[in-house]
Amino acid sequence: LGTRLEATFGGFWVLSGREPGIRCAAVWPDTTKEDDFARVTKQRVFGLGEGLPGRAWESKTLVWEQNVGVAANFPRASVARILGLKTGLAFAAYSSRSVMAVIELISKEEHPPNDELIDFFKALGGQIGLFLQHFELAETLSDAEEEFRLIADASKDVVITIDERSTIIFANAAIFSLLGYRAEELVGKNLSVIIPDRMKTRHEKGMSRYMHSGERRLNWNDIRLPGLHKSGTEVPLTLAFGEFWRNGKRVFTGFAKRAEENQR
Repeated sequence: LGTRLEATFGGFWVLSGREPGIRCAAVWPDTTKEDDFARVTKQRVFGLGEGLPGRAWESKTLVWEQNVGVAANFPRASVARILGLKTGLAFAAYSSRSVMAVIELISKEEHPPNDELIDFFKALGGQIGLFLQHFELAETLSDAEEEFRLIADASKDVVITIDERSTIIFANAAIFSLLGYRAEELVGKNLSVIIPDRMKTRHEKGMSRYMHSGERRLNWNDIRLPGLHKSGTEVPLTLAFGEFWRNGKRVFTGFAKRAEENQR
C-alpha cells in the first residue's frame, strides 16, 4: 500500500492491552529515512479519538487529513512539519464491529480526499480485519492448548477459555458429556452458542461493562447459570472464572460442572 500510494511513512497500530490506548507496533519501511518521525511515533500511545490512529479507532473507518502539519488533532504535527510530511490517512482493520488494528500512511504530497480511495480502504479494512482475527485466533489457540492441555484433559470438569470478544479459543473434552459439543465444534465460535437466548444480551452487556470499567456484578468464584446443550435443552451449571493476560490482552478461563454435583 505504501509503495503504490507513494507514501513516505506507514505505521501499523494495535490496541496496547495493558494500558488504555493504541500504539504503533511496526513502521514502514523498516529503513525509513524519517527516523525522527518513526521514533516519535513508536513512543506514543494514543487514546480513543486522539490523532489519526485514535480517530480511526473511534470511528471504525477511514480518517483523511490533507495536511498533518497544520492539523488540530495531530500530536506529531511539529515533527511532521520539519520533515515536510503532508497528507495522512488512517483506516481501521475491523472484524465483527471490533477494531483489530489501524493502518496509517503519510506522504510528502498534499492530496485532497478521494472518494474512490476512501471506499477502497473501507472495504480493505474489513478484509484485513478478518485475516487478523483468524491469525490471532490460531496463534492464541496454539498457546492456550499448550498451557492447559495436561490439566484440562485430566479434568472431569469443563474447562473453557474465551478472549475479550467472547470467542472460544479452548475447550476440553469434558464439554461433550456436559453440553453435547465436541471441543473442535466450539473453538472459534462465540460463547453465545452455549448461552440460552434469554441470557445472551445480559452476557454481552456484562462483558462490555467489565472491559470498559472493570466492574464485576457477580462472584466469579461461584456462579449459578444455565448452559445451552447442543440439543437445545438447558443444563444447570456451577461456574467459576479467572482472568489473565496473554500478549497484552485479557483471556478468561472458566470451569463448569452440573449444579447438582456441587450441591451434593
